[in-house]
This record gives sequence, C-alpha cells and structure tokens, in this order.
Amino acid sequence: MKRKLINSFIILSASSAIAKLFSILNRMILARQLSSEAMALYILVMPTVSLCITLGQLGIPSAVFRLVANPKYNNKKIIISAFTICLFTCVIVMSTLLFASKFISHDLLKNEGAFYVCMNQEDSSSPEHLKSKSLYIDGDLSKTLRDLKQIMKGKAGTGK
Repeated sequence: MKRKLINSFIILSASSAIAKLFSILNRMILARQLSSEAMALYILVMPTVSLCITLGQLGIPSAVFRLVANPKYNNKKIIISAFTICLFTCVIVMSTLLFASKFISHDLLKNEGAFYVCMNQEDSSSPEHLKSKSLYIDGDLSKTLRDLKQIMKGKAGTGK
C-alpha cells in the first residue's frame, strides 16, 4: 500500500512537472510569434479558458488520485468512469462556450477585436454570429502561428 502510494505520487508529480514545462514552452513560442496586441488578447482570454477547464474537470483528477491510491478499488474502472464523466462535462462546457462566445467577447471582456480561429485539416465551419470574425486555417501549427501573426500585424497597422 505504501509503495503504491509513493508510485502514484511520483507519477502525479512527474506529469504535473511535464505539463508545467509544456506551458512554459507554449508561452515562450507565443510571446515570440504574436504581436503585443495578440498577446494581450491571449492573456485576456486565458482566465475564461481556465474557468472552463475547471468546470469541465469537476475536481475529478483529485478524486481519481485518491481512489487509485486505495487498493480496494479497480483502477481501470475508475479511469474509464472518470474519462466518461470528463468527456461529457467537457462537451457541455465547450458547447456552452461556443454558443456564448459573442456575449463573452463583446459584453463581458469588452473586446470587439476578438475572433474565432479554427484549425482543422478538413472543412471548418462556425456559428452564424461568428462568420464575420472567423478565421479558418488548415495546415501545421508553425504555419498557423505565422499566418496569425501576419493577420494580427495587419489589424494593428490598420487601427482596427
């Protein structure tokens, strides 16, 4: 039991450290690729995204950690149940966010320059109220960031 708890702690700590490392790398790349206006918009939107992630998870990672550490529960069943619940709640939260995006960007965040970026390998679509503020990109991530940087530079140059 004690060994399993230590192994679970090590796995949880390592995954948390890896996630933080990727977060740092992501911010470094964004800071180099995006203009100051785009980076300010990113910083403005991140609390909303964090709230949505918190609502989507419902505290399930902590509960899974506690249940996995207990030897009387079936780990595979716990993980499958947690995944199913998280998938369901994330679909609800993301659907709500997508349909409320106009209200959030214009009324709550007070930013008319916000727009919806969809990166997809196939055809993309967006809700009708986002058509005029939508950007559809298919391709790899580095090309996408370069294109987005050019678009944001163009918006900053025109005074929009």
